[in-house]
Amino acid sequence: MFGYANPTKFMTLSGALLPWTVALTLLCIGAGLYLGFTAPPDYQQGTTVTMMFIHVPAAGVAERAYAVMVGAPIVRLVQRPLLADVG
Repeated sequence: MFGYANPTKFMTLSGALLPWTVALTLLCIGAGLYLGFTAPPDYQQGTTVTMMFIHVPAAGVAERAYAVMVGAPIVRLVQRPLLADVG
């Protein structure tokens, strides 16, 4: 794992994996949106319940993004890894 601390090795690996991860991400997003919007209506709330399938996961992603934005500078200041500023 520490071999990928070398920026050349890391960028070579990430460049090779990027098209695959983009394709997998788009496939998962498409499947999630399709399943979220085609869910059957709830017996009490009707079709308004479908907004939970979009808003609840979006809120979770936003909370994780803020946690990463807090954690990344702390890791950068404490450990000083070589690739902390890549991205």
